[in-house]
Amino acid sequence: MGSLTYSMAVFNETLRMFPPCRGYDARHLQPAGEKLTVPIPQGTYILLTSPVCTTIRDTGKIRTRLSPCASLEIGPRCVPTVQRRSSRLCGPSLKTEAVAVLSLIVSCYTIEVKEEPQFAAETFEQRRERLLKCSRSLTIYPVRTPLVFKRR
Repeated sequence: MGSLTYSMAVFNETLRMFPPCRGYDARHLQPAGEKLTVPIPQGTYILLTSPVCTTIRDTGKIRTRLSPCASLEIGPRCVPTVQRRSSRLCGPSLKTEAVAVLSLIVSCYTIEVKEEPQFAAETFEQRRERLLKCSRSLTIYPVRTPLVFKRR
């Protein structure tokens, strides 16, 4: 995996930005030893959303942009909680296999966003918002991502 370090960083950043699960039920989280009293009416359902849990422990910053280089700089012990949980839930080899398959696809194809006439006048930020718009079901999925794969 040494030659796929950057691919692994991109994959980790993607898991951080778009975690494969919607959230964690508060009943399943292990206590960290800190006590906090929060008044909650009886019968209320509590769900911690996973994007909220992506603070990097050593820096204390929340990154809102995809930044694979930052993942390479901070080191594996600073990986956000969501990535650690995702790796354990999926099994140890699934992440490695996913990086290998995605790297193979990217090496064989150029991936472009399809140019559509109705979106010709939009700015880069508008295009970014449109392409990254997601819906939630059992997992997160893009609403509409018109990708074109061309063999290299």
